[in-house]
Amino acid sequence: MSAQESFQFRNYVLKRMGDVGIQTQAELASKVGLRPPTLNRLIRGKVKDPELPTFVLLAEALEEPLWRVLEEAGYVIERPTDPTESDRQLARQIEAAPELRPIVDDLFALDADDRAAVVAFLQALRRRRGSAGS
Repeated sequence: MSAQESFQFRNYVLKRMGDVGIQTQAELASKVGLRPPTLNRLIRGKVKDPELPTFVLLAEALEEPLWRVLEEAGYVIERPTDPTESDRQLARQIEAAPELRPIVDDLFALDADDRAAVVAFLQALRRRRGSAGS
């Protein structure tokens, strides 16, 4: 990580800390499971080859998607540059109701047959509720 990237990453982390109500780096370090000096070195770009699970915990603590934290840390992340309307709609729904994220993650982890079964089940529930409300 270049000096400029580490400065930007540090500023990003500090801003997100404020956004989510984390007062100190020691508090963030506790949430991430690191010693405060180790977290300090991480956000200054001084940790050689930080491990992905550390970034996962950092993303969770900062309430940000993992890809954004990695991107801010200077990693090149490939993701769709032009999401479909359904992708944008799904992202808006997850932002509005973050409790949906684990459910969506579970759905994406299913194979096609299992996803089709879940969709069929949801359609059956919707039909049943529709006829029950009549």
